[in-house]
Amino acid sequence: MQSDISDITQSISSKLRRNMVWQIGGRALGVAIITIIIVLLAYRTSIDQEGKRLEEIAKGRTAIIEAMFANSANDFSNMLPSAKLYENILKQLRSAHHAFPGIGETGEITLARRSDSKIIFLLTQRHSTVATPAPVDINGTLAEPMRQALLGRSGIIMGPDYRGENVLAAYLPIPELGWGIVAKIDMAELRAPYIRLGAIATVLMVVLISASAYFVLFSVDPVVNALERNENRYRLLVENQNDLVAT
Repeated sequence: MQSDISDITQSISSKLRRNMVWQIGGRALGVAIITIIIVLLAYRTSIDQEGKRLEEIAKGRTAIIEAMFANSANDFSNMLPSAKLYENILKQLRSAHHAFPGIGETGEITLARRSDSKIIFLLTQRHSTVATPAPVDINGTLAEPMRQALLGRSGIIMGPDYRGENVLAAYLPIPELGWGIVAKIDMAELRAPYIRLGAIATVLMVVLISASAYFVLFSVDPVVNALERNENRYRLLVENQNDLVAT
């Protein structure tokens, strides 16, 4: 009988602790899933908004370049050959671009033309160690957004730029000049705040789960102690039942 009482007590204690562990684990998993979903949704929304912003920047610059070309063509078409006309427009663009601070910490605008099978960049870039980036193969793996622009397409894309860095880019063709324009920003910069947010959320989740586990187990301990006291009392009764009977 003493053994039965002890087994019952241990079984109840074990079940209580096991249930608490499952509850804590379930809540932890739920919090983790909700946190991941929130961070992913915020990241996706941010990427969409940034893509639209880059597209507006690219469209704005394209409109300016087209207006410059139209004005120059009207003013100098009879005075300058086409090559000189383009060079005059490019000179003005380079002067204005020199004062452009960039987009965020890594973002920039690129302008290029196609020469046979090469992409020739026309502006000084903030990431380039030379005046302008080296030409890249139009059929290669680099400068994917600019390749799309020079093929006459427009849109928003994630892909490698002239450095091979993965970027979010808006690209547009400029048919009048045979150029392409790209407004882009590194994906690493866009991901950084959400990586930090995920790290902070993880730390907070660990602290929350640890605190919950402590308080839950703390609340279970009095019940377990009460069961153990009852077990000791019943054990004493069983051990002394012969004396009680004799008495």
